[in-house]
Amino acid sequence: MINNKIKQMADKLIPEDLRSILLSVDSDVKWAILSDLSEGDKSFTELKKDLEIDNKSLSYNLYKLLENGVITHYYKHEFFKPDFSFYRLTNIGKGIIKSIDYIFYVPGDETQLETLVATDGSLKPAEPESGELVLMNIKPYTEVPSFSLTADKRNKIRLAKINANTADMTSKPSSQLELPPIGSNLGIK
Repeated sequence: MINNKIKQMADKLIPEDLRSILLSVDSDVKWAILSDLSEGDKSFTELKKDLEIDNKSLSYNLYKLLENGVITHYYKHEFFKPDFSFYRLTNIGKGIIKSIDYIFYVPGDETQLETLVATDGSLKPAEPESGELVLMNIKPYTEVPSFSLTADKRNKIRLAKINANTADMTSKPSSQLELPPIGSNLGIK
């Protein structure tokens, strides 16, 4: 049982209603749904295909996200065509994604974040001796809206930041690496 002091301190940090929303995204399937929907509206069939999941599991997880207001469901009507239903992130769902992005980006002034990424987009740590590195500049979070990046690019940036901590930088000092224009690797203009 939680005592009053613990509840007061938890409420001070994050209000209970917000905690319940965050707790509603309690599985990898729900996170995958949010990630997929961050790229745009999707039908049940598109989500099922993208996530390679069975109907029952997808229905259950969509229902839970709908119930907590993280996603919404709507029908698209077109003349002479059957109606299609789609799912999309609500402002709450977008806020969850944006908050996660905020954790991985450096907010602040004009400081640039230099990150190493494997050029083939793999999830392995970058290897300087094999020439697989690309140094990219990322504008601060406040200048790079999270929804201008696809979920795949966001995940690569997150992984690159983690991989940069394990990469061996001894082969070439960062001052000697050539930097591409800001946003060139992200599709941002």
